Amino acid sequence: MKRFTDRLTLCIIWFAVLTFPIFAHAGGLGIAITGTLLGIGGLFTFLSNGRSAWQDLWPLSPYWIWAFPFLGFLIWANISAFWNPQFTPSFSDAHKILIMGVLLIFSPLILRMLKPVDRTFLRHVLMAMSLAAVAVMVADIASGWGLSLFIDPVGVDENLSRRQSDAMMNLGHGLYSYMQYLAPLSILYLSYLSKPWSWIAALSLGALIILGSWLNLLNIGVIGVAIVAFTMFMALILPKFTFISSLLFFAALIIGAPIIGILSGWILGLEGVSWGASWDHRLHMWAYTWEQIQMQPIMGHGFDAARIFEDTYPSKYGYDVALISLHPHNIGLHIWLETGLVGAVLFSLTLLGLIRPSLRYANTVGKAMALSGFVIATALLGPTKIGVWQLW
Repeated sequence: MKRFTDRLTLCIIWFAVLTFPIFAHAGGLGIAITGTLLGIGGLFTFLSNGRSAWQDLWPLSPYWIWAFPFLGFLIWANISAFWNPQFTPSFSDAHKILIMGVLLIFSPLILRMLKPVDRTFLRHVLMAMSLAAVAVMVADIASGWGLSLFIDPVGVDENLSRRQSDAMMNLGHGLYSYMQYLAPLSILYLSYLSKPWSWIAALSLGALIILGSWLNLLNIGVIGVAIVAFTMFMALILPKFTFISSLLFFAALIIGAPIIGILSGWILGLEGVSWGASWDHRLHMWAYTWEQIQMQPIMGHGFDAARIFEDTYPSKYGYDVALISLHPHNIGLHIWLETGLVGAVLFSLTLLGLIRPSLRYANTVGKAMALSGFVIATALLGPTKIGVWQLW
């Protein structure tokens, strides 16, 4: 049985590494499935290792400090679904998120069964594929999304401009995915490649993300790389302080998200100030979301409730725009809107609970730089681009 689970988990790890560039290029489609598979592999590893696995998870290890509020957050999200006006008692998205979240807790254990030679080979494949994947994205963007449209041609009844817009958005999400992992990948290059190739690889990855973001009109991509680089530099000098500060900053963005909604409404009221279409939409979306949060501040409107708001506003370009497009494009406001103060507190406690186990892991300057950069990149993308739960 153990031999079977070892082979299965090894296949899952390789599937995750080899398919991530494809899923990222497609806008993140399938990454959630990959995470679930990693969790299944971790669970199998946990069950097959018996007593030794408990030493990693229970009770001496600080691992569960973050897992308990995380589970509480997922359970509360499922409870909140009952007061979503569109809730159905069938197997809903809330149930799927709960199952995926529970499996996610076990995902780190999947690496237990890797032999040193497998780790080394896997590491080098990951480094090479990441650099190649971002280069392909940049080439696709520079060609006018030619590669995306070649792989998935425009149909007879489809609009070319619409398809190009979709490709632009998907590749933007792909660049964000690699910006999120820029710090860990850079540390891998610097730790396991000989000089000067290590620096060439790390700097090339950052430069490609900047170039792709600039060509794809993504300001946050360019700014994000600079902030990640600064955070890594600070972690080099003050590793423990920088990492703790990055998690505290992330938690503050969640619990203090209503401030963003309040400020958005204030900015929209300024005279003579003009914003681009994207930022104008976000300001309206965040201000409107704050108005809805005030109606149910403690318990929220219920899981997936962001999809029920159909109000629009007239844009300055002459057409109506949905005030909330699937989700508020701000992870904190999304949590507040659907799960209220209760959900925001539980999610913030999850982030704070990560401090102790992460510090135990980040016992070198390099690991502290990798984790600090990863957290700050996630914290930057959370308030501007992504929602909390999107099954794709």
